[in-house]
Amino acid sequence: YHGRNSGYEATTNRDIALVNKACDFVKEEHSVPPNWRQDLNRNMVKTEDGRWVLAPRQQVFDTHHEEDIEPYLEQIGISSSNK
Repeated sequence: YHGRNSGYEATTNRDIALVNKACDFVKEEHSVPPNWRQDLNRNMVKTEDGRWVLAPRQQVFDTHHEEDIEPYLEQIGISSSNK
């Protein structure tokens, strides 16, 4: 707080994610889950610079082959060959 006639300005380098460790005050636009400080920190990890961010998700590879899916796409009027 810098006075009644002044706007808010952060004066420290504290990470905004720390606000939501035990509450739900941070706006959704910042993508910080509420009450995230739990056993797995709700998939939040601390970076080298000390910030808390959502951990990268593991990529799931589709094991289906296009030729297996194509007949079903054609049944509903969609075909991957129309791309």
